Amino acid sequence: MKNFSYFLSLLLLSISFHLQAKETDRKVLFDEGWRFHLGSAAQAESASYDDSSWRTVDLPHDWSVEPLEHQEADRVVGPFSRESAGGFATGQTVGGEGWYRKTFVIPTTDSGKRHELYFEGIYNQSEIWVNGKKAYYNVYGYTSFRIDITPYCKPAGETNVIAVKVMNEGQNSRWYTGSGIYRHVWLLRTSQSFIEDWGTFIRTTAATDKEATVALTATAVRHEQKGGTYKVEVALLSPKGKVVAEEKKELQITQGDTVKTDFTLQVSRPELWSVDTPHLYTARIRLLAGKNRKD
Repeated sequence: MKNFSYFLSLLLLSISFHLQAKETDRKVLFDEGWRFHLGSAAQAESASYDDSSWRTVDLPHDWSVEPLEHQEADRVVGPFSRESAGGFATGQTVGGEGWYRKTFVIPTTDSGKRHELYFEGIYNQSEIWVNGKKAYYNVYGYTSFRIDITPYCKPAGETNVIAVKVMNEGQNSRWYTGSGIYRHVWLLRTSQSFIEDWGTFIRTTAATDKEATVALTATAVRHEQKGGTYKVEVALLSPKGKVVAEEKKELQITQGDTVKTDFTLQVSRPELWSVDTPHLYTARIRLLAGKNRKD
């Protein structure tokens, strides 16, 4: 039991940025106000396409959960059809093709920033266009993916159009998968130099009642020509928001480079996690160029 409690403390004191879907100034939920069309739609990737007849949906969205037309007791029941391999004995649905479109405007306060779309999941094969230009193609329905859409976006104040084509060929799973943008979508906004989200790793390497050791790796990316001396600042905050450990490191990073930096932080008398006292620490990571906070 003691070893199990220690394992829980070690595991759950480990800090992750993805424990909760939390909206911030940097990461904005992009779920509302999409237009949807079920079936093929010629030229729907074009920015000038008229989608006013499409219905409005909020994400996450699954078109396969909706009942099929022409319900027949021996052939079609709700969203399921005997045309699927295995008939009614499997969770497969007919699938099909679906289109999503959304418009957005970059405010003048975000002019010059880097913009990225983060799709948590689209089932199954998806193609993404930004202002009529193809930005990405994803073939697997269970993977999350991110797209830097900055090169495709119009200047601040002008309207941008996102178009997503989704194909589910059906008969591709023994269980119910659904179809469409079935998870959240986010818009990430950073400076041209930034902390790479998926290059950040945090783990607790040791934890006792007296002291805990936290190992943290932060990855910084620099795209800007100007910026002076870069550095990464890391702080651990207690469940009450008090800084309990911090460290700073300068970076030798030139334009176009990606640099990983390792930190080791010691926390005295840590509040260990348990099912009765689920204490949670927070890691705050900052990228600075001189005195200017970049991310």
